[in-house]
Amino acid sequence: MDLNSILGPIIGIVMIVLGILTSTDPKTHVVTAHFNDASSLLMNFIDLPSVLIVVGGTLACLMVAFPISQFKKIGKHMKIIFSPNQYNPAAYIAQIVGFAKKARVSGLLALEEDIENVEDPFMKSSLMMVVDSVDPDKVKQQMETELEYMEDRHTRDRAMYDKGAAFAPGFGMIGTL
Repeated sequence: MDLNSILGPIIGIVMIVLGILTSTDPKTHVVTAHFNDASSLLMNFIDLPSVLIVVGGTLACLMVAFPISQFKKIGKHMKIIFSPNQYNPAAYIAQIVGFAKKARVSGLLALEEDIENVEDPFMKSSLMMVVDSVDPDKVKQQMETELEYMEDRHTRDRAMYDKGAAFAPGFGMIGTL
């Protein structure tokens, strides 16, 4: 049994209990905490128990549905999601055209000095195979295989967020009660 199958329901129950314990005072309908005036206005729109139920319940369901290795990647995913797009197709095309011109004039071995300057790991490994005179069909096959693995990995990672988006509204309905 996966550790997440045990931790998920426990975390879900703890979050629901925390949501219940931090519920509003029935007489004043205010969260039982003291806030200054500006934050109390904001707290009119935020219901802490509901937030705990929605976030905790969604997280618990995701923990049951996915292995812990998926959760370890969340920080990396957030960094990628919120950073500016680092891939510029025009720059890659220009770089490949430059490599082709250099190889045509000076031969494939002349590209060896350029390998150190290539930052993209996919491009770097492909260029190394070309410089090592690997059969072009094998280079193409290797590149396609790497792309398939990358696409599969991205699909698996995206599935976790899609599931979370499917679970959250249900817990939102529970949180409104």
